[in-house]
Amino acid sequence: MILATTGVHDLKERIPYLYFVEHFTVKEIGQILGVKKSLIYTSLAYYRHYGVAYNPKAFLFSQRGRQQKLDATGIRLVKSLLAQDPCLYLDELQEVLLIRRNVSVSVPTLLRTLRRLHFSRKNVSVKAIE
Repeated sequence: MILATTGVHDLKERIPYLYFVEHFTVKEIGQILGVKKSLIYTSLAYYRHYGVAYNPKAFLFSQRGRQQKLDATGIRLVKSLLAQDPCLYLDELQEVLLIRRNVSVSVPTLLRTLRRLHFSRKNVSVKAIE
């Protein structure tokens, strides 16, 4: 039997199959999958209650953390502005975002966005020299 797993849900979905179809014990399943007994018992309880080996109600609100002010379109705008002029100041970026996208963002938000986009001061200065 080959147990190829690609994610947590795949691993948890193996547990009811091994328990109910293949008739392995909890201890044997733990040895086969390399998981603790508590995960096996929890997955079996979810399977009995919901029909799946995980809690589907835990994933109703899949977004974690605070909603970002800059959506994908705003980020594309920032990228294109920096591609055209790598020496833009952050306050200029703020102003363009406010005018074109009607989004008011702070300087720290712009800095985090630029960091996520892998922009740095060194990167900008190299492009400015060119």
